[in-house]
Amino acid sequence: MKRKIIFLVSILLFLLPFITQPPEGLSREAYKALSIFLVSLLWWATKFVPLMITSLLGIIAFPLLGIMSTSSIYSKFGNTAVFFILGSLIIASAMNRSGLSRRIALRFLRYFGKTPLSLILSLLYLAAFFSVFTSGHAVAAILMPIVLEIGSSLYEQEGSETYLKFLALAPMWGAIIGSNTSFLGGARAPLGIEMLKNFTGKEISFSKWILSSFPVVVGLILISTIILIKLTPKTIDISKGLEILKIKNEELGKFTKREKYISLIVIITIFAWIFFGTSLGIANIAIASVIILFIFNLISWNEVEKDVNWGVILMYGGAIVLGSALADTGVTNWLMSKLNISNSILFVIIIIFISTLLTEFMSNTAVVALILPVVLSTGIIANIKPELLVLSVVLSAGNAFTMPMSTPAIAIMSSTNYISTSDTFKFGIILNLSAIALTILIYLFYWPLLY
Repeated sequence: MKRKIIFLVSILLFLLPFITQPPEGLSREAYKALSIFLVSLLWWATKFVPLMITSLLGIIAFPLLGIMSTSSIYSKFGNTAVFFILGSLIIASAMNRSGLSRRIALRFLRYFGKTPLSLILSLLYLAAFFSVFTSGHAVAAILMPIVLEIGSSLYEQEGSETYLKFLALAPMWGAIIGSNTSFLGGARAPLGIEMLKNFTGKEISFSKWILSSFPVVVGLILISTIILIKLTPKTIDISKGLEILKIKNEELGKFTKREKYISLIVIITIFAWIFFGTSLGIANIAIASVIILFIFNLISWNEVEKDVNWGVILMYGGAIVLGSALADTGVTNWLMSKLNISNSILFVIIIIFISTLLTEFMSNTAVVALILPVVLSTGIIANIKPELLVLSVVLSAGNAFTMPMSTPAIAIMSSTNYISTSDTFKFGIILNLSAIALTILIYLFYWPLLY
């Protein structure tokens, strides 16, 4: 019944431009574009179909309804953000397939996780560090089996239920928080940068993004650390868990040549992104690194086909197309005219709250795709620097800590059965409110020093 209702509402929204007059100030073509936007919003929020299929709808609907030409719409899909995302996903596949990611994780936990508390804090810091270089949900997927193996040795102890809870929460929080640090932690940042470029011609470099996000990331890591220190049981016997880590480390043996070469390529790639990203283009650097991986036979196409989520590419490309088309048809300007901004600071605070709220109920990419075009158009007229608007929306959209549908990292760690939705909600609210406060503070006092 729910699907039938969504389908009927979608048809009604599509038909509105053909059976009613456009609102004042909106052309007929823009009215059609608005109907596509509303249907996309409905489908993204309810997950009526997979997210990438909604993005495909956004791509084909514009030429089918005669709003824009087919060549114009499809040309928007082939943007630099899509190729950067593709390149970073393939590089992450090489790290995982070679065993490099698992080796680093096991070594780190083996040497730094020697007490009940330090083991959990090590998972938090390790996940946050990994998420700087690969997507947060990939980090959760790498660490989840390790969490399960350690957890299996801790049952039937007093306080084990509470300890297992934080054993799962720590890497989940680290993966989410760390993914905001750079362009590699999630594709929402490249999506936001591409929209900024389309709207204003401006860009934020790889290194400047890290500088901009650093205070929020560090602040949330500190708050997470305090929560874990206060609430983690300190008397749990983890000797069996440490023995498991020791055995797993020994099974890996010495670093292979493949792991060494991939490590070198990853280090060089990150160096190039930081220092030459603006001049060479981060997408070009990513694709060049992928080509080198294949030249030296460090990864196979069969592995890439299995590891890369091609639906993600469709989703982000479609989101960029939708945002650009809304701007080109004048929908964002019309929506902007309906908003009365009397105070620019209040406006930014509101969008930080809205972005954080929405990201708990829908994909963070969908949040960026749906509200950033309107926010950019509105904020620019109000003389708010567009870079600050992008940072406010994208960082807030990345701070999803409560609901499993908000980010795969929560769903993955929830699958351990060590945590429930009530656990993620109870502690997630604290982190959400902390993230909002931190973002507002750095918007007021830190970002103006950078931009």
